[in-house]
Amino acid sequence: MFPDTKFAIISGLSILIFSTLIILTRPAIEKRRTLDLIAYLWLLAMLRPLLQPWIVNAGLISYVPRFLLLPALPLVYGPLFYLYIRKLTRPDKDFRVAEWLPALLLFLVILFFPYFRRPPAFHGAPAQGGFLPMALIDPGLTLIYGTLIFLLLKKHKRRVAEKLSQINEMKSLGSAYILLAIFVSLNLLLAIHRTTFHHWGLPPSVNQEIHGSGFLVMIISFSLFLARQRPVYSDSPDPDPEDVGPEQKESDSLFFEAKEDSGGMSANEEGGEEAPPDSEVKEIRQAIERQRLYMDSELTLESLARLLGRSRHQVSYLLNRGVNQNFYRYINGLRVEHASELLLDSEYAAWPVLRIALESGFSSKATFNRLFKEYKGKTPMEWRKKAS
Repeated sequence: MFPDTKFAIISGLSILIFSTLIILTRPAIEKRRTLDLIAYLWLLAMLRPLLQPWIVNAGLISYVPRFLLLPALPLVYGPLFYLYIRKLTRPDKDFRVAEWLPALLLFLVILFFPYFRRPPAFHGAPAQGGFLPMALIDPGLTLIYGTLIFLLLKKHKRRVAEKLSQINEMKSLGSAYILLAIFVSLNLLLAIHRTTFHHWGLPPSVNQEIHGSGFLVMIISFSLFLARQRPVYSDSPDPDPEDVGPEQKESDSLFFEAKEDSGGMSANEEGGEEAPPDSEVKEIRQAIERQRLYMDSELTLESLARLLGRSRHQVSYLLNRGVNQNFYRYINGLRVEHASELLLDSEYAAWPVLRIALESGFSSKATFNRLFKEYKGKTPMEWRKKAS
């Protein structure tokens, strides 16, 4: 085996193991059973071809059972990529049969193909034109799934801006666009190389290194994406305010604590606790308002308590008794006030309402409009007209 091939195998294995450990050790709040399962299958699908040169050069290929030969296993990368992005962008929707069935049928063809014809590529170097015929199937699947993934990402970017209102790279899946470009370009280049390398006049070892290097780049790119990417939506995605009943609307966005805090009920009504010292209430209000913690759209009662160095119960108690508002009402009230100031400021006259909502810490334009009307008695656009 060539030294460079050994290096590629060791590097690829290290990346795959690292990515697997990252996924396994994620916090419970970031774990998604279906999404993680697809990730493990994807990593496993990259492991088998990576070990192929070592198996061939060690003379073990004849001892491998036919159902483990799995020729052309990289063909399933496109379907797995699509299924992963699909579940990442729409976790609230179950897979349709038309989405997972092509991937299953393709894998079954790869699994049983060696029982009918032993693939020529399993002798240490890429076979001319591949099989099935690879010269057409590989680029065809790449273009089909590349297009489907691009459409998913495009639709997701619009949905994030309109509903989740998160514009950071992790939420909008900016790295997925880069990964898609790498996937499509490398697959097409390797398909061309696999079909025409016999015309290039290069030694077999060089052709093998070209193919292996391209595959290694793909392994690194896919593995790092799987290890780095976090779920875009919470485990219980928020319904659109227009789609739920009045009793559900109060549990808005990331503030499910609103129900638990009893809609602003005082601590005396709940359990007869004494009012907190004014100094403690002033301290917590100053920390929230001066540091503008409310502008974090992902702020929760737990995360606020951690920032303030207090328990969740203490923060809830101080707000309920000291401000006479629960966490939900108090934080969104500050956001509405901040937004109302921006809407009346001539320097922000060119800003659309969505950008004002994002700047103020809201996580949904629809929620912003509804709460602004509730707090101010006017819609954001009606409020803005006051400035003119």
